[in-house]
Amino acid sequence: MNKTIEHLQTERELVLAIVHVLPHAAEARVTQDHDDVIAIELPSIDGAMLRTAVFSRAAVVELLSDPSRAVKVEYLQRDILAAARARREFRYPRTVRALPSAHVAGTAQKSEKKATRQRSSTVSA
Repeated sequence: MNKTIEHLQTERELVLAIVHVLPHAAEARVTQDHDDVIAIELPSIDGAMLRTAVFSRAAVVELLSDPSRAVKVEYLQRDILAAARARREFRYPRTVRALPSAHVAGTAQKSEKKATRQRSSTVSA
């Protein structure tokens, strides 16, 4: 990319600038450019699992108007490089998965037991 991050004008340019850090980005192609999503398909190469990068258009539009977008793009570039070795799909923004309620309840019980142990050890000391 010959444009700096500050001079990018369109969502597509910004997405391509983020993906550009990948070693196989030269052969990347935009497969979806709709109202809500920009999707990039990446060719398969040795050592990289990543095949697709999906960006929410709303999030990219927000990023374009962000005064600190250069820093945020830098973080996204690092994130996509790490994802290339570990995941088949990169999504921005990341979807947050809710923990099962049993896990949350179990964590709360463990915390309560630990606090009880700490209180009893301070009282006996």
